[in-house]
Amino acid sequence: MTLTNVWMKLLTSVVLTVAPATFVQTSDRLPLTDAEKIADSLRAGPAFITKNATLRDWPTAPGGEFRVLRTGTSAWTCLPGMPQGTHDEPGCFDLVRVAVPTQFVSERDSHAVNQVIA
Repeated sequence: MTLTNVWMKLLTSVVLTVAPATFVQTSDRLPLTDAEKIADSLRAGPAFITKNATLRDWPTAPGGEFRVLRTGTSAWTCLPGMPQGTHDEPGCFDLVRVAVPTQFVSERDSHAVNQVIA
């Protein structure tokens, strides 16, 4: 019985040591091509959300429009990591919360961003 406990503790410590390194993102660069941006956007949420979500790309200039990478049929919108971000962090947003990245980029109405976040 004690030998089993020792093995279980050893196995647990190995799993807890190796697992975080397994899930760390290996890419240190942001997606550049449309195919990379689509793949990055699809990584932003579970398949039941991303499957029918509209995939958009960030505007190339402040106040610009989001470019559609793929038209979806659901109420979800997914974006790749921000081009000016320090790391790749894609996201999916529902109809209400999609106002946050839209207003963040447009810098038109910070009041709308505060209402959605609050």
